[in-house]
Amino acid sequence: SPALAAFLNLSFYAILLIWVYLNHSKQFIIENKMLIWCGLTCIFFHLCALQILIFERFGLYFSIFVVLLFVKALYASRSKSTIKILLILVLLIRTFIVLEYRNEWLHLVPYSFYDFGDYYHQTDFGY
Repeated sequence: SPALAAFLNLSFYAILLIWVYLNHSKQFIIENKMLIWCGLTCIFFHLCALQILIFERFGLYFSIFVVLLFVKALYASRSKSTIKILLILVLLIRTFIVLEYRNEWLHLVPYSFYDFGDYYHQTDFGY
């Protein structure tokens, strides 16, 4: 269901941002203030997507900033390498599952920015 996908995205990106916040100094947070705010915007849109599904798309637009912040934080991290490997594996597994098995969650298939057709389209996605 799309609400489940929105919740999973929300929790995943929130975990990444919390990890960055807890494992880095205040100086790192201040230097990457723009990425932090874009990440918080991503969390906000995913939170709104629990009720209004179109916000999921906006959350995906901002999710790249969370991934960039996460990669930058990995290079600056002083934490154990097993935690880094675990977070990277979770990121890759999540991407693989969504792309391979649940692409209808994020409305990737069939993709269209906007449908200008005049007629009603039947879809297999339950909406």
